[in-house]
Amino acid sequence: MTNSATYTYETPSYLDRIENPFLEQLHRVGRDPKILSMKFLYATPAADTEIRTSFTNVLDGIVTPVKVDIKSSDNTKDIAAGVGARTVAIFGISGTSATATDFKLQEEIVTLTGTSAVTTTLFYKRIIGTRTVTAGSEKDPAGNLTVHEVGGTSNTYCTQAAGTNFSINARVYVPTGYNLHMHSIKARRLPTVSTGTGNLTDGGVITIKRDGSLLTQVDNQKFPVLPLNLIDEHPCVDITGDDDDYVTLSVQAIDTDVTTVDLYIQVSYIIYATSTTARGY
Repeated sequence: MTNSATYTYETPSYLDRIENPFLEQLHRVGRDPKILSMKFLYATPAADTEIRTSFTNVLDGIVTPVKVDIKSSDNTKDIAAGVGARTVAIFGISGTSATATDFKLQEEIVTLTGTSAVTTTLFYKRIIGTRTVTAGSEKDPAGNLTVHEVGGTSNTYCTQAAGTNFSINARVYVPTGYNLHMHSIKARRLPTVSTGTGNLTDGGVITIKRDGSLLTQVDNQKFPVLPLNLIDEHPCVDITGDDDDYVTLSVQAIDTDVTTVDLYIQVSYIIYATSTTARGY
């Protein structure tokens, strides 16, 4: 089984606002709320592990925002009129220039040109993930998509594997001018074989952590996952953003046979402006 992840980042619908009074309140006072939902299907680890898919260097800690390059390992299919991926969105945090101070969540759509790198228009301090926006008859990228520094390949900020539609990071940054409120967290055990019981006898936990190195972070919230079948919690994790604040999702699950069960996790956040000038992406 290959680890997989998807994300959605969107303006709440009218129904969302009716169902959630907090969203309606934010909307009425012009705080431009967005819902960021991240879903992970994960081969159950045997130790405390940050849930990340296809990341090696998260473009973290740089002072000056930079443009990035994205390209495919396939030169004939992942192009504008190809049968593979045609356009891809890069999701991250920064601004419109190398000196921007109003760091915002942003999603930029670029047209692929195969193995030739395409440079973004926007500048980034954090790369959260990528997703296929449009594709040809094969629906997914034919090659591996990688995001690098401009003009080089020394740093790989994100990799979207061939045949997959998304790649995201378990780490959620809160940009300057915004606050984050954890909306919900769900987890389910998924048997991978017909004889699997979907039960990890030694149990496990999902941990929401704040800042710092993964295994030395302060535990903000911790939820039992296994051997229970389904967790649907509504925790209260509130963060005031300063561009470097983030929460990290990690999981610890131990069992004598981890080959029969996968772990599905969905975490949803509400990200909203703290002033009427901080808006949207």
